[in-house]
Amino acid sequence: MGEVNGSHGVYRPGGAALNAGQVGALRAARRIAGAYSATSLRHEDWQQVATAEALRVVELVQGALARRGSGAISIYRDEFRNRMDQHAGILRPAAQAPQAAHEAWEQFLRFEVLGIGHRREIPRLLEARQLALAHAAYLQAIADYVH
Repeated sequence: MGEVNGSHGVYRPGGAALNAGQVGALRAARRIAGAYSATSLRHEDWQQVATAEALRVVELVQGALARRGSGAISIYRDEFRNRMDQHAGILRPAAQAPQAAHEAWEQFLRFEVLGIGHRREIPRLLEARQLALAHAAYLQAIADYVH
């Protein structure tokens, strides 16, 4: 949370920033609850959005099963882990931040070509998707901050 919202980052890694992220998340949750309590989406509208997203996830899983990959998730994860090691640490090359963010978003979009060999890999597949999205958002925040 803190990495994406900017309370962690270039000049404030770890430590007290962890608490800032927790406090920020709590404040955001309270704001959302207060702002939308009286004017929230109708159940039918929410159900439509949730159903569309659920169908999208089912399509992603079915596609991955149909493509039958072996070891693809590990390779995919290694790619963003290496990028994070190179571009998201306490000491990071600021000039390379925009390119790293661009590559991260490209990798996230390539998720749809992954294949899995068995249904038991579905949780790892979906976890990899969420991690890829978080890493892209984090690197984009860094790029936006330093340039």
